Amino acid sequence: MAVYNLTSSDPSTFILNGIPGLEAAHIWISIPFSTFYIISLLGNFVFLFAVSKEQPLHKPMFLLLCMLALRDIGISTCIVLKALCIFWFRSKDITVNGCLTQMFFIHVIASIHSEPLVLKRLPFCANHIISPTYCEHIAVVKLLCGDTRVYETYSLVIIFVIIGLDLTLIGLSYGTIINAILSISSKKADQKALNTCTAHICVMLMSYTPSLFSALIHRFGQGIAAHDHALLANVYVLVHPMLNPIIYGVKTKELCVKVGKYICRILVPRPSHGCFQPHPLQSVNIIRNGIPGLEAAHIWISVPFSTFYIISLLGNFTVLFFVGREQTLHKPMFLLLCMLALTDIGMSSCVVPKALCIFWFYSKDITVNGCLTQMFFLNAVAAMHSAILVIMAFDRYVAICHPLRYATILINARITKLGLVGFIRAVLLVLPEPLLLRRLPFCANRVILHTYCEHIAMVKMSCGDTRINRTYSLVISLMIIVLDLTLIGLSSVLIIRSILKISSKEAHRKALNTCTVHICVIMMSYTPKLFSTLTHRFGQGIAAHVHILLANLYVLVPPMLNPIIYGVKTKELHDKVVKYTCRM
Repeated sequence: MAVYNLTSSDPSTFILNGIPGLEAAHIWISIPFSTFYIISLLGNFVFLFAVSKEQPLHKPMFLLLCMLALRDIGISTCIVLKALCIFWFRSKDITVNGCLTQMFFIHVIASIHSEPLVLKRLPFCANHIISPTYCEHIAVVKLLCGDTRVYETYSLVIIFVIIGLDLTLIGLSYGTIINAILSISSKKADQKALNTCTAHICVMLMSYTPSLFSALIHRFGQGIAAHDHALLANVYVLVHPMLNPIIYGVKTKELCVKVGKYICRILVPRPSHGCFQPHPLQSVNIIRNGIPGLEAAHIWISVPFSTFYIISLLGNFTVLFFVGREQTLHKPMFLLLCMLALTDIGMSSCVVPKALCIFWFYSKDITVNGCLTQMFFLNAVAAMHSAILVIMAFDRYVAICHPLRYATILINARITKLGLVGFIRAVLLVLPEPLLLRRLPFCANRVILHTYCEHIAMVKMSCGDTRINRTYSLVISLMIIVLDLTLIGLSSVLIIRSILKISSKEAHRKALNTCTVHICVIMMSYTPKLFSTLTHRFGQGIAAHVHILLANLYVLVPPMLNPIIYGVKTKELHDKVVKYTCRM
């Protein structure tokens, strides 16, 4: 880490300190930062693509939404990328010109533009540390050695002129709108007009409130903690660029339909009928109802679903990329991490895309063969995932209990063979489930109260004798979970016994740290799966939406957190990621 000299003036460099007082939590703060930024980019680029592609959307309202999308992309990109460099790589220094450039672009997008030219000609003091995650005008002014009253006053006046003028015009327009609404006799027209205004008011409050708050706190809020101010200042560049496309996408029917049409073409191609038309119950179709009791909240539930899925794909593909590219990472432990990443991608991809079609486009139907295929792949990948956790437990046992023999016992070829055994076991145990279901007749009611095709949910739709299917499924589920947990528990007991014999405290700490990571991953993987399995059979008193939400945690949370946990805790992999990112 660089050591900065704060006693002598260095006019070429500033230091961005991130969020003061929360330096230890920077790695965790980076998760919502990167998540909100990714959602913001996706949402706003989808906006731009849909409006440019569709001739019916070439209207003034959609042109304004495109301008708003470009502004949101610009303001978040100006700040978030450098903030993530601070959080992930402790890359805190920025040149004076770089700082003024960043400040200029942020303020141009926010309609303030002349301040950097004024600051450029002033001398700076020896202390070049800026508390926020980006170059804010008043934070840079505080580093000046001269009389700054003129610049502080100018900045404050400009902010109030812009915000005051804009809010006055907005308020005037709403006064006129409310007057017009009150003169409408139709309740439906009243509701439609108010609905249109509500979306704009939400966006306006999200835009102006944190910006005005940050401007006032920097000047008059000496009693407010620095980290509270820094976090609230970042809300301005994170939250509304993420929520704007969601709010306008949901509230603007034309845009929602066009986006839905394109995504439906990609994910659920149907030449015979449209994606938004309700389908009659056919002999070959099953209806999945999503999360029963929470249908009205499906659009909001889709936000964490899509967010977790995007983070999962990014994290796991990053692990695969770096392990595949770096020769020094071609070791048994990293080969196991690649296997785990592949199962995580497979497990979430089996469920989430179709679940999002249910939430966004009400595309609830699936063929019986499609349902059986989804069920087979999901259960096979889950069984494979469990087998990999067992092999990882064995890897940790050999590394801690027999470190001198590790290189000879666990070689890449042996790990590959163990992975192949786990794959064969998964296929052989899971394949009978869809084959046994194929022979059963289905009743007229083919509605599954779930986001995906779960085996026992399909069994409940059958009119025939399902005792064999239920028994086989329960035996296989418990056999995989109990056997694998027994082997993992045995390895953990042997590891703990070996750790207690070690006299070195540093070795104690290192060994326990390694075990803790693996135990966290095991708990995240097995707990929701076991809960879902038992609830489907014996939990009649548990609300359906609670069960389904917890069942979805199994395919959402572990695939998202596994690459983060192992990426942070595995030093070699972490260093390689940092090295490549810094090069870029």
